[in-house]
Amino acid sequence: MWQELTSVIDELNKSYEALVRLGEKKQTALASLDMKGLESLLGEEARRTKAVRELEERRKQVLTRLAATEKRLSPDAQMKDVIALAPKDLARRLRQAHEALGKNAARAAELSDNNRFLAEHALGAVTFHLNRIGGAKATGEYGSSGGEHIGHAQNFEFKA
Repeated sequence: MWQELTSVIDELNKSYEALVRLGEKKQTALASLDMKGLESLLGEEARRTKAVRELEERRKQVLTRLAATEKRLSPDAQMKDVIALAPKDLARRLRQAHEALGKNAARAAELSDNNRFLAEHALGAVTFHLNRIGGAKATGEYGSSGGEHIGHAQNFEFKA
């Protein structure tokens, strides 16, 4: 089981490394408004996040089985406790894999937050330009729902 835990963490690490690379590509695509490139990245990102979810489930199952066989492990044990009980030949590799996984997961989360920020503001810019083209403008008036009243200019009514 120790070998299985190490291999699952290694696979998780590889998946998170791939998510980090995708996140960096996604950031570039969002910054340059490359919608075709972004569309292709979203499909790959969905596949990778599904793989991470499945690997996390496997990791939990292995840890649960390990806790059932090791009396000194409780189901809510920290990873440092698990590593301390690992066989000497796997403990170092397990520790390194766990540290790398933590760094890659943090970097992937950071990129995800940054990309969410970029996507929200890109959408705001698109909305602004669509409203500008359509002649919409916010006025100082408020409608019956309490929100600002949006007026639309009659740009296409010309006298011939």
